[in-house]
Amino acid sequence: MAEEGFVRVEGGWVAFRRIPGGAGTPLLVLHGGPGMARDYLEPLERLATDRPVLFYDQLGCGRSDRPGDASLWRVERFVDEVAR
Repeated sequence: MAEEGFVRVEGGWVAFRRIPGGAGTPLLVLHGGPGMARDYLEPLERLATDRPVLFYDQLGCGRSDRPGDASLWRVERFVDEVAR
């Protein structure tokens, strides 16, 4: 059964969807950049037969918060977001 929720990051909440799977190395699916959501990548859920698959919407995209603070749009903050 898929798990969906939100994780707190600097600037707001980011949405995720985790598909449990086989014992292989988990796959973190990153969407194609600012303004895109993860929806077009959902066919990758099929890989969960071999490994867990985790999707997330970057802050400002998809189901995640859309803060108006321009200081949040830094590479270092986005790297920290992935780590969370």
